[in-house]
Amino acid sequence: MRGDMYIRDMRTTRGHVAACTSARWHPVDNGVLATASEDGTVRLWDAAADWTHVRTLQCSTTVHSVSWHSRSAVLAVGLDNGNIEIWDAGAETLLYTVAGGGTQYGVAWHRSLDLLASVDVGSTVGVWELGSVVNRTDAG
Repeated sequence: MRGDMYIRDMRTTRGHVAACTSARWHPVDNGVLATASEDGTVRLWDAAADWTHVRTLQCSTTVHSVSWHSRSAVLAVGLDNGNIEIWDAGAETLLYTVAGGGTQYGVAWHRSLDLLASVDVGSTVGVWELGSVVNRTDAG
C-alpha cells in the first residue's frame, strides 16, 4: 500500500512514501511481513488480516535491509548511514545501534545463534555477537 507522501510523521501514513528496498517474512508468525523503504521506515503488515498495517519503526535514515531473529520479535535493520539498528518490533523500541562501516546493504541473523552478519558498500562483511541484546526481549 502506498502512503501519503505529504504527511511528515511517517507513523501516521498507512504505507511507504518512497521506494521499498527489502521485505522479510517473520520466521515464526507466518502472517507478518516486514518491509523496508528509502523513507526511513520499516513497516509490519499482517497478511492474515487483509494486509493490515500493524506497526511502523521510524529509523534514523534510509533502510536498505531487514532480517528477523529466528526466535523473537527482534529485527535487524541495515541503514544508509552505515549503522545497523536492532529493534524490538513488537514493542516498537530501538534496542541497540551497531556502528558499521559504509551503507549496510545486507543483514542476516544466524538461524540458531545470536550472530548477525552484515555486508556494506565497501564489500566488508561483519559478524556481530548480539546475544545480550536479543535476550533482553520476550521470545515470540
